[in-house]
Amino acid sequence: MECVTWARNAIEKSPEHIAGHSFLTAALAMEGDLAATAEARDTLFRLNPEYSLTWMTENQPPIGELAERLREGLRRAGVPEG
Repeated sequence: MECVTWARNAIEKSPEHIAGHSFLTAALAMEGDLAATAEARDTLFRLNPEYSLTWMTENQPPIGELAERLREGLRRAGVPEG
């Protein structure tokens, strides 16, 4: 829940910034909120139709445990690998 709050605050401050939308999508997926996850994922794809796990790794490379949790959440949300 803390990550969802953080991501929503980040999006509020910078609505076009992809990272906030990435974290929101992943966090909602990890919480199991399917409807909110789908909405967040659709917004992420609307902002960047090329978004994938490969794109994220090349353009917003998270590191360590955070990277694995983010990737897992995005996979659960249906974000493609490449």
